Amino acid sequence: MASQQVSQVPCGGQAQAEGEQKPQEGVSWAARVKGTAEKAPAEGKTTSERRSTTEQEKAKAAGEHQAAASAKREEAKKEAQQAGSQVTETATKAAEGTKEKGYEMKEKAKEGVMTGTEKATEKTEELKERAKEGLGETAETVEASFGKGQEEVQKERRLLAKGWRLKGRRRLLFFKRLPSGWDSWQRL
Repeated sequence: MASQQVSQVPCGGQAQAEGEQKPQEGVSWAARVKGTAEKAPAEGKTTSERRSTTEQEKAKAAGEHQAAASAKREEAKKEAQQAGSQVTETATKAAEGTKEKGYEMKEKAKEGVMTGTEKATEKTEELKERAKEGLGETAETVEASFGKGQEEVQKERRLLAKGWRLKGRRRLLFFKRLPSGWDSWQRL
């Protein structure tokens, strides 16, 4: 039973008989074990030719990479330009909107000022009319108050001549000149 479970490793001749492939020529043992077969150097090519072909392949790959990168850059530039144009369009629209609103506000303000001045002129006219109506009735009182004002002015002049001065409503101040030249006020 133990002999049946143990598998025997076939030799090279037995492997061919069982249908397994021959080991490839020019393939390293490590590559065969890993399962990645390295290509054997092409027959008739020197190492310098092989290097030049690999360099050409590298250059070709680098060129493709650069072309892809430049295409991406151009796309990014186009997107940025489109975004910038959209921003400028929205900014101009907003500016136009604010200008229009400003004009509307100015017009409303002018209308308000006009209506305010019209109202003010109407009120002043009404007050003038009322004053004209009231003047006829109160002409006697106006003359009497004017007469009182003249009497007070004359009284103040008389007091000033004597050295008294009226200050405020009911305060009399006496003005005195001192020998030193300073003015002094005395409240009575």
